[in-house]
Amino acid sequence: MMFRRLSLLLLAFLALVLIVEDCAHGVPWRRRNYYYYGGGGPVQVALKNPAALAEYSEIGAVYNYNRARREEVAFTDRVRIFVEIYDEAILASDEPLVAEVRLTDLSNSEHERTVFVPVTLQEIEDSESRLGVFEIANDQELGQAAGRQGVEQSGGVQKDAAATDSAASPVQVSADGDATQKSPAQTPEDGLLVSPESVYRAFVVLHRRAPKYGTDTAWGQLRGPYYVATSGDTQLAKARHHIVMRTFKEFYYTERGWQRDENSPLDCHAYYCWATGSCTKGASYGYADPGMLFDRYHGGYDVADLAEQEAIHADYVRIPGHTFMMLAYDTHLDQVWTMESNFNYTVEVALRPPGSSWTVGHLSSNSIREDMFQSETPVAVVDERADDADAGEAVGTTTAEDESAIVR
Repeated sequence: MMFRRLSLLLLAFLALVLIVEDCAHGVPWRRRNYYYYGGGGPVQVALKNPAALAEYSEIGAVYNYNRARREEVAFTDRVRIFVEIYDEAILASDEPLVAEVRLTDLSNSEHERTVFVPVTLQEIEDSESRLGVFEIANDQELGQAAGRQGVEQSGGVQKDAAATDSAASPVQVSADGDATQKSPAQTPEDGLLVSPESVYRAFVVLHRRAPKYGTDTAWGQLRGPYYVATSGDTQLAKARHHIVMRTFKEFYYTERGWQRDENSPLDCHAYYCWATGSCTKGASYGYADPGMLFDRYHGGYDVADLAEQEAIHADYVRIPGHTFMMLAYDTHLDQVWTMESNFNYTVEVALRPPGSSWTVGHLSSNSIREDMFQSETPVAVVDERADDADAGEAVGTTTAEDESAIVR
């Protein structure tokens, strides 16, 4: 009898192990420090709260992705950020605002810059909140190296004091930091902050304007990372921007616990088809057909070469039991930044090393509908009213000239 019970327990244990292993293929675990080694290789959730900003309290402000993802602000040489501010202390103050932006290029995560830029405040119709607008642009000056606790404002852009030569703080995806490194074909010229067809992550702290910036000048930080992409001159580049900005909004909404208003599916494969279906050929009812998107498929070990030749954000990857989207190949980490749905029943940005089990679909100009992205809007002007802004707000008018002035 005892032998029979032990046999049954052993069989039950083996069955449980097999079930867990099978589920892990389709639903990689969310725990930040846990690596899963399965058909798709190890995977890790990207950093959300850097230790360097732990001393800053969180302020009442949220990013407005409905504004940020619009075609008229899909720039090639700058990133414009929209923030709805409802923090009572900030709104009650008449002190000028400055945004500290810690910007990381996901294709070169070892390369991080800290930028200080002025914030333009605009009224929001029928709301007590105000819209803060600021941008990181290539025409801003590079300032001198600065310490984390005290920053000399010289021009608008500062390098972290920890940075030596081209390297900033070490990337620690699981706990204390991140890293990214541009592939040779995409490396910007010295002095440039952003380059076309690239993906960035930012952490933002709002300050009172001052000669030096540190914890004593800070109002506080916005919660979590902000992901954004620059665009390009081709239909394909504009499509890539459009696709990933859709998914960045969905990621941000899930992080905030908001209802996702575009009905994006949590199924991993359907999520990719939804994200690309609004601008690709052969889509049906807003969902792409991967079989019609790609002329050929590549392997995981082709990703580095593909990324060296051109952008890969919005590209497709299938592994046993799971589908996800590529955002960038990080040459510093030799890993791929990914956007993944059905990641423990949520949406996540993660990192994975390319693997032999990867089936990679690389978008081309033939993948994009010819009727997309035809309108031309002046770069200097943001359109006048948002009818679908985040959290129900409407926003005012801003100009690039107002927002790109350098605090000196």
